[in-house]
Formats: sequence, C-alpha cells, structure tokens
Amino acid sequence: VQNPDLKIVISVGRWTWSKHFSDAVPTDTATRNFAYSAVDIVARYGIDGIDIDWEYPGMMGDSNVYRPEDKEHYTNLFKDLRQMLDALGRVTGKTYLVTTAAGGSAEFKEHTQMNLVQLYTDYPIRRVPGSIAFYAFGFSTPLVHLDGDFNLISKHSKLKTRKIPT
Repeated sequence: VQNPDLKIVISVGRWTWSKHFSDAVPTDTATRNFAYSAVDIVARYGIDGIDIDWEYPGMMGDSNVYRPEDKEHYTNLFKDLRQMLDALGRVTGKTYLVTTAAGGSAEFKEHTQMNLVQLYTDYPIRRVPGSIAFYAFGFSTPLVHLDGDFNLISKHSKLKTRKIPT
C-alpha cells in the first residue's frame, strides 16, 4: 500500500442523480434497506465509507421528487448508515466514513436537521459562496471553481495522472 491514509468512499447522488432520494427513503424500512445496500457495497468492495450528496432534501433541486418529510428522512438515512457502518467496523476492525456535501443556503438549512446529521457524519463539506468544489469521477474529470452563485468560472483539465501500483 503506497498511501495507507488514502480513503476511498462511494458517493451517491449529486445534482442530476438525486431525483429519487425521496422515493428511496420514505419509510424507516425503506431507509434501512437503502443503508443496508450501501453498507453491503462498502463491505463487498473493501472501501472506506459512503458519501451522500442529496441535492436537496425537501426541495426541487434538478426536478427531483421531494416531500416535506425529507427533512427527517435525510437525518434517518445518516443515522442508519452510521449505525450499520459502525457494526461492520466491529467485525472488520476498521473505522468507516459517512460524509455529505451540505448546501450553504438558508433554504437548505430549513429543509434539513444538520444539527442532528452532524452527529452521524465525518467531515461534512459545506458549500458556501466562493468555495471550491472538487469532484473526482475519473482521471479525465476536471476540477472546477464556482463563484458565489455556483457558476463555473474556471476549470483545470490538464491534470497529471500516474499509474497507481497494484
């Protein structure tokens, strides 16, 4: 292992892939099933955790299905993920990550219970005006800088890559 501190997590969601989060977690049973499925992926592939990027609970986002109850369902999803990953960790001896990219708007805060969600997450990433968002979905994905309205103002596409030893 070249870098034992490197952590790899599966990320679920983002702007265009958040359309059915509300449909995936409308009940306690559905939420547990979603969390179980996510934790199964973590265990099966030996990755270090899961990132939930639900854009946005209780709000339309990119023409998403949404419900007023998303506020509580969002919290319950993180609670279930944390409990299940902690249980997996007791078996494997590993500590698993639960992360999220949290919106920086007052509207996002109104539609979530971040005071509770933060109890279950590691390293929440808060999107605030003037912030830089980095997403890596492959070696060809550019890094982007967003202005206060989240408009793309520059991108860096000439990144150097190197083969990771196996």
